Amino acid sequence: MQDVSRLYVNDEEGGNSGAVLNRLGNVLHQLIIAHMLALHVPKGGARVVDFSVGEGRNLYYYPKDTVQVVGVNPNPKVPMLEAQAAYAKVPIRILPDVSRLPANSMDAVVSVQGMEDMSDEQVETVLRDAVRVLKPGKKFIYIENVGAENPLVLAAQQSIEGLGKLFGKKYTVTRDLLSFILKTKGFEVIKYQVVLGFQDPHIVGIATKKQQTTTGAGIGKDTIPKKNKKEKVPQQTGLSDPQKIEFSGQ
Repeated sequence: MQDVSRLYVNDEEGGNSGAVLNRLGNVLHQLIIAHMLALHVPKGGARVVDFSVGEGRNLYYYPKDTVQVVGVNPNPKVPMLEAQAAYAKVPIRILPDVSRLPANSMDAVVSVQGMEDMSDEQVETVLRDAVRVLKPGKKFIYIENVGAENPLVLAAQQSIEGLGKLFGKKYTVTRDLLSFILKTKGFEVIKYQVVLGFQDPHIVGIATKKQQTTTGAGIGKDTIPKKNKKEKVPQQTGLSDPQKIEFSGQ
């Protein structure tokens, strides 16, 4: 059964105008990205896959001893990315996808608003790819749009999606990413929190790849205890009752 709990990142509500909220939201968003990458990307020479490399803005938030960031971008602006990587002093390798990367080879996988332009099928593929390339016990770090609980904010999000469709652009900001993560085989410990709910809701969290057997005859073999033949093995449903925990940086 997956361990699902809430990950607390300080989220302040308030503000007296749209401009203040917008500015505050942008600042908090950048602080959250910096915090999550600095805290959860391992130090000491990590190799990382970034599914949201975009123009390379987040490269500045990686630990300075990161060995390599594999930026996944099917239509990259290579000169811009290389320049950003040089300024950030983080080596980068640009790939259209991760099919060429060995299984169990990466120390972290990151997606920061990298899924808003993806279809549900593409999101499922990315999550399976994350499980495949992550080393056992390593983390998938995500900061993605999510549907708001506030009906007014949710209506605004749905309007944005509707406008995107009018211009032929697939833009999803209301996806329930947690349900996709829970359905993905291979994740064990899942921690999350919804932040910036007053304006621009995002789900922030980590999903840790299961530990593996050392003698498994293949990639992605989970540690499975032996069962009595008469005992029925319960089917994993994914979602357990979320346990509220204070954010401790773990």
